[in-house]
Amino acid sequence: MGVLTIILSILKVIGMILLILLGLVVFILLYLLFLPFHYELSGSHSIEDGWEGQVYFAGFLHFWQLRFAKFAEEYEVRIYAFWGMLQIYPWKKKAKAVSDDEADAEDFAEDMPAEDTLDEDDIAEILEDKTVSKADVKRMAESSKTASATKATSAQADNESAEDAGNQAGAQEKQTKKTAAKKKNKSKTKKPSGGLKEKWQTFHKNVTDEHNKNAVFFLLQKALWILGRVKPTIMEADVDFSLGDPALTGGATGVISLCPVCYGKKCRIIPDFESTELYLLGSISLKGIVFLWHFVYLIVSVYFNKDCKKLFHL
Repeated sequence: MGVLTIILSILKVIGMILLILLGLVVFILLYLLFLPFHYELSGSHSIEDGWEGQVYFAGFLHFWQLRFAKFAEEYEVRIYAFWGMLQIYPWKKKAKAVSDDEADAEDFAEDMPAEDTLDEDDIAEILEDKTVSKADVKRMAESSKTASATKATSAQADNESAEDAGNQAGAQEKQTKKTAAKKKNKSKTKKPSGGLKEKWQTFHKNVTDEHNKNAVFFLLQKALWILGRVKPTIMEADVDFSLGDPALTGGATGVISLCPVCYGKKCRIIPDFESTELYLLGSISLKGIVFLWHFVYLIVSVYFNKDCKKLFHL
């Protein structure tokens, strides 16, 4: 009876742990699906620094944060949790402490010149010094000859390796030419592909197909729907731009004016209708809120649409 009680107690504890884990998974799914995400897109362009910017996502109450940034020609990705107090990626590594003496020694070793060999003038100067014996001079001369012989041997080995590399490159070039000639002969024997008329007939058939047209209209409708859900609610801009053509610049200005968010107090978008060069200078920041279940609904609706299935061969 005691053993059965212990087994039931263990099973009860395991069941409680599994129930807690299941509740945690359900909570995370509900948190991700139905609670809003905050996003921020910011960027700037200047003549001195070029393009810089970042993409920032944060969960509800900023419990987790994802940041992708580009500054000074470098890219970085950082992930935080617990309101930015815990950095999940990348892990912070402790830098190895280097003493001042070691750093000075490394710098001294890098700055030291290569060892030179003794020539006749150096030997003559040494002979004038009476504190140096003839045996020392003889030993210095022999070491100088040995170093010169080593240099000559290494130079000869480099010449031989260069000749071998040249022969190998020539053989490889001949093999490449043979391979190219074979491919050229094969391409000549291939039958010509369908002409322009056949391609036009295939394109016309795909465009006029009823299912394809319904699928395209359905996708456009869903694209407008999702754009209405993810549009930014706050915009800050200080931009001067030109598209290089006054007509194009005017058209872009008209499209921008259709967005109500561009009429905010912190927005300054100045088109340049006189410049014939394409440029964009300034900074812009977009902030908004999105829900993950919008994207899940979009994917599911496209997947189960019969016209989209035929278009994408699902």
